[in-house]
Amino acid sequence: MKRKLIYIEWIDASSPPGPASWHTEEALECWLKDAAKCFDVGFVIKEDMDYLYIVGGGGDETEEEYKTYHREVKVPLGCITRKIDLTRHIK
Repeated sequence: MKRKLIYIEWIDASSPPGPASWHTEEALECWLKDAAKCFDVGFVIKEDMDYLYIVGGGGDETEEEYKTYHREVKVPLGCITRKIDLTRHIK
């Protein structure tokens, strides 16, 4: 089965740097302005109403014994800011 290959960008959840403690708004100023921007390339194994599921690679999907994946990522659809289909580049 030929899977869709995509490049995605998304905004991730984040916490202020450093140890967990109380912070003033002034101390958090930089963190409040900056988003945790992420990107990845992977093969789509599932997409539902809430999430996009991609993997970095996997085994032979025609044999149950080798139907395995690695580097799995689940991204909420509402966080994705860019998605590019790269499938046409696979021969």
